[in-house]
Amino acid sequence: MNEIVINNKTIQYFCPQTKLEELPVIIINTYNNEGKDIWNECNNIMSKDFILVSISKINWNNDLTPWKCPPLYKGDIECLGYADNYLKELEDDIIPIIEEYIVNRLNKKISYYGIAGLFTRRLICFIFWL
Repeated sequence: MNEIVINNKTIQYFCPQTKLEELPVIIINTYNNEGKDIWNECNNIMSKDFILVSISKINWNNDLTPWKCPPLYKGDIECLGYADNYLKELEDDIIPIIEEYIVNRLNKKISYYGIAGLFTRRLICFIFWL
């Protein structure tokens, strides 16, 4: 596992010990650095080889909501709907650095990118297997 910080977000990379030169890259947003737990679970079920990129320290109430919405429960805060901004940040800032790291430091080619959503860890791993 390797870790860098981009725009105050913690980015963790998990790459299998494989001779494959080309691998898919799966990006997952995590709440509190759960990337290692997800990686371990995928290895436990012997998923196909892929590179996991875990992004933490995002603002869940704003970065992952596509539109404004009021608080969901008493004491909660309003969601501001900045998902478009976060997607642009992924495309313009984060993914280019991820790609440079994977190609130049891990010596791997990227077959495709996937972004995992809000699923349980087991379901995410099952999806990777398909």
